[in-house]
Amino acid sequence: MLDFFFPSPCLLCGKNGKPICTNCLLRLQLQLDRTKSHGLEIFYLSIYQDEIAKVITAIKDKGLTSLIIPLLQYCSWPDNWQAVTLVPIPSARQAEIKRGFSHTQLLAKALASKHPNLKVANLLRSKTRRLDQAGLSQKERLDNLAGAFECRTGSTSASRVVLIDDVYTTGATVTAARQTLESSGFEVFGCFVLALVKAPKSAI
Repeated sequence: MLDFFFPSPCLLCGKNGKPICTNCLLRLQLQLDRTKSHGLEIFYLSIYQDEIAKVITAIKDKGLTSLIIPLLQYCSWPDNWQAVTLVPIPSARQAEIKRGFSHTQLLAKALASKHPNLKVANLLRSKTRRLDQAGLSQKERLDNLAGAFECRTGSTSASRVVLIDDVYTTGATVTAARQTLESSGFEVFGCFVLALVKAPKSAI
């Protein structure tokens, strides 16, 4: 009803009606795809490019979280990831305080609402202050994330988990989160992200 009286401009083309219009969603060519990185299965909806980057930035930094649901209509959950627990990877603590919400947690909850056999558990929390990963080399990213996460105690009895993040770049963040969970006895099946930064094969 609010969209009728106060239509929102599309983030990508500016046309009034929805936060992202049907034509722009189709132009993003979202489709669930998969790859393997650092021995872990990664599912993603898009290769990272300018338009999907603009959408992800709007979700994280402008609070346009209503964009999450339209993106996920193109996500058919993998058959081999049934009855798993979704674990959102938290941003740096200072970033989440500034935003006032966790976009990865909202993404995980939106996925679980579409697939009733999934559940969400906030098993991870940020332990140390860390730099923004943007612009860092792979080694710098790994160093930046050393000891970045810890498991919340007594949070769940789940054992089979899938990590949830917005973008997969070098794998440093996912590797740090995976190591933290596995050291606490969890089995990490894979990771789901909205976008994958395409890298040379030698870097995967």
